[in-house]
Amino acid sequence: MSHKSTLIKNHILKNAKTYFPDLGERYSVMVTPYVGSTYQMYYCKIESESVTKKVFAKCTPRSEQNNEGLTEFNHYRQFNKINTNPNIACPRPLDFIEDLNILLTEAVPGDNLHRIFKNIHRIFKKVDKAEIAEIIKLCALWLRTFHSIAKTAKKEAINERYFEDTIRYMRYLSDRQPYEGKRNKFAFSGKILFEIERVLNQLLLIKSKVLCEYANRNGDFGLSNIIIHDRAITVLDIDSNRIEPVAQDISAFLVAMELMPYLYLFSRKHSARYKSIFLQTYFQPQNIDAELRFVLSVYELQALLKSCMRHHLTMNRINPVIGKFASMYLQCIYRRKLSGVLFKIESYLKKIPII
Repeated sequence: MSHKSTLIKNHILKNAKTYFPDLGERYSVMVTPYVGSTYQMYYCKIESESVTKKVFAKCTPRSEQNNEGLTEFNHYRQFNKINTNPNIACPRPLDFIEDLNILLTEAVPGDNLHRIFKNIHRIFKKVDKAEIAEIIKLCALWLRTFHSIAKTAKKEAINERYFEDTIRYMRYLSDRQPYEGKRNKFAFSGKILFEIERVLNQLLLIKSKVLCEYANRNGDFGLSNIIIHDRAITVLDIDSNRIEPVAQDISAFLVAMELMPYLYLFSRKHSARYKSIFLQTYFQPQNIDAELRFVLSVYELQALLKSCMRHHLTMNRINPVIGKFASMYLQCIYRRKLSGVLFKIESYLKKIPII
C-alpha cells in the first residue's frame, strides 16, 4: 500500500462513524487505486458485520484561482441542499482532507450515460426510447437546478473568454498550437477553419449585443459524468468556480446529442427529438426565441470545436493508421456540423446592425 493510500485509510478509520452512523462499532477499511479516471483516485470499502459502504477518494488539482476539490465539495453540498427532486442528485460529499487535498464522496451505483448509449444498439437489443427521453428530461432538470444556485439577475454581454477558448481550440485543430503538450498529427483540412475565423471576427464587432444569462458553470456536463441508476441521475465532476453563460453548458449537451447518430448509431430523428425535449424541459415555461437560439448556436460552435479537439487528441494516442482513417471520418462529421452552425449564426448576424 502506498503512503497516500495509508493516509487515506487512517483518515477514514478515524472518521467513518461520522460519515456512516449505522456502521456499528467494529469495521475495516480497504483502499485500492481506482483505474479509469483522469485524476488520481482511490476506491475505499468500509465493512462492518451488518453493512458495507463504498467511498471514492479523489486527489484534485489546486491553483491560485481554484482548488478544484474544495469547489467540487461545495457544489455537491449546495446542490443536494437546494434540490427537491429525488431523481436528480450529486454524489454525497463526505469530507475534504485539506492537508492531502483529497475529496471523499460516497460511491454512486449505476453506469454512465456514455456507456449506456454505446451499448444500447447491440444487435437484437430493444431500445426503450421512452426511458431515454425521461433520462434526457432529468438531465435538463439537473442542469437548470444547478444553474439556479448562482444565477445573475440580468443578461450580460458575451465575455472575452469565449473568443480566447474558441481560438485556442481552432489552433489545435489547425496544428498551430499543441494541446496538452502534443502536436496534432491529423490537422483539420479544408477552409472551414477560415470560415469560422471570419464569423468570429463578425461576432467580435457586435459582442456587446450578444446577451447571455450567467450562472454557475458546470464546464463538463458530458455523458461520461452522468450516472444512471434506477431511472435517476447523479452528476459528477463539477469543479469549476467560474460564472459563465448558461448557454455554454446547454450547448455542450446539445452537441453530444447532435453527435448521437455518428457515435452511438441513433437515428437523426431521435437525436433531434431528444434535443427538443432537453431544450423544452430546461427553458419551460420560457419561450425559446430567435435571440436565444442565436446565443445557443454561438456556444454550439465552441462546443463542436472542443469536442472535435478532444477526439483528435484521442486519435493522436492510437495506432497512426487507425488514427488517420478515424480522423478522416470525424472531420467529415464535424465539417458538416460546423457548416450548419455557421449558417445559423450568419443568418442571424445579417439582422443585427454593426453600429
